Amino acid sequence: MTVAIARRSGGELGEPQGSGWVGAGSYELSLVPVPLAAQPTSSIRAAWRKRPYGRVRRVNVAAAHDGHDLYLRLVWATPSDPPNRFPDAAGVLFPIRPRAPLRTLGRPSAALALSYWQANRVQPVSLISLGPGLFQPGTTAPPRATATRHQGEWRLVLSYPLAGAFAAGKSARLGVAVWDGSNRERAGLAAVTPRWLRLEISA
Repeated sequence: MTVAIARRSGGELGEPQGSGWVGAGSYELSLVPVPLAAQPTSSIRAAWRKRPYGRVRRVNVAAAHDGHDLYLRLVWATPSDPPNRFPDAAGVLFPIRPRAPLRTLGRPSAALALSYWQANRVQPVSLISLGPGLFQPGTTAPPRATATRHQGEWRLVLSYPLAGAFAAGKSARLGVAVWDGSNRERAGLAAVTPRWLRLEISA
């Protein structure tokens, strides 16, 4: 799917409920569990063989820019308050190499860049994803983030400088992953968009 990212003026795009999002196009994307066969250890595969994971099956994505920053807003339903040990989480994935596999969160020979947000942290972190649960510190600055949770729904806005891969007039591919903390999901036990979303960033 290809989405044209328009410039919008007025409103607070950095806020999940900001007026700048009124009338902005949004897209509901399906999520699927990261394959069990791709999980990194036999103990994880055995423990989750008969347990469902990747329980969040839909995420709503909207995007816009204000001439300075690119904003991505993710909205998804969360079934219940997670325990403190396993917070809800979400991530936006970008390919580092053209053939990096999205469904397995990358692989060692074709890594993905991951902006990873957790509900118990103020700001996300920048990671390199080499496969399910195989994460390394990233080399780029993480995006800014603002999140709200209301009536069983998370709304998360990530903002990136409108430069480099996200410069106006360029295109970028992204995927989304979500972890349901109430189901003890973490590491490679996530739901992910099976296909890339292409952003065409207008000038």
